[in-house]
Amino acid sequence: MEFQYKERHPIHFDCNVKFWGQEQREANQIFEGNNIRQEYVLHYVISGKGIFSSSNHKVAHLKAGDVFILPKNVPCFYQADEEDPWSYFWIGFTGTSVEQIISLSSLSATNFIHNVDGTNFEKSLKELYSALHENDTPLNSLLVLSHTYSMLYYLLHDFPGKKKFRPNRVTELYSSIELFIKNNYSKNINISDICTEFSISRGYLNQIFSKCTNISPQEYLMKVRMEKAKRLLYSSDYSIQTISSMVGYNDPFTFSKAFKKYSQVSPSKYRENIQQ
Repeated sequence: MEFQYKERHPIHFDCNVKFWGQEQREANQIFEGNNIRQEYVLHYVISGKGIFSSSNHKVAHLKAGDVFILPKNVPCFYQADEEDPWSYFWIGFTGTSVEQIISLSSLSATNFIHNVDGTNFEKSLKELYSALHENDTPLNSLLVLSHTYSMLYYLLHDFPGKKKFRPNRVTELYSSIELFIKNNYSKNINISDICTEFSISRGYLNQIFSKCTNISPQEYLMKVRMEKAKRLLYSSDYSIQTISSMVGYNDPFTFSKAFKKYSQVSPSKYRENIQQ
């Protein structure tokens, strides 16, 4: 039997839903809130008509089945139709990758798309909006995350722009550092070793992680080590001393102290609990 193994080197994307809502507008009603947003706010027209324009773009006449986006830090104007005022729902996105993803779609040219009816993008957008109505449980948070990335995938698939994807330096560096940690955590590496490997300062390393994730480099390194230790405690009969060495700790006492801080129980107690 042929054995195949291939390691992935994925690009890290950071995109999350910050808020959402729905509204039925009155005839000729103009949006009077802050029209310069700090997020990217995607709107789907459920019914009716209206007009929309953004800085340096012509006015667009939109109707049910169209979408428009309020780009971050860009002035926009939109108004309901006099005879058939629109209703729409919106979802606000935040994250370091949102701008880059939007720039790869046809949304980037005019900030709106006509007639998304029947597309996988429309379906995934509605599924995301539906999931946002559920309670904020860990399970539903995963569902929302899944629908978010599915929607963005179909946005680029169904409505691609002319720009080709080119990861920025921060994204590329984060992916490379993440891979380096996963490949070398067992070798007793530390933050200085990571900085030396990539010829960057501690301050810049922290900036990279701040932009791409919500934990520090030290916390990420510990997370990789501790999650591997948990798997070894569960699936093997290795001693605590052996496991500590396998996850990059020369001293079992230091490992046990770090494990207890991470998991609230000692390694031996953790193994005992999962075997009951």
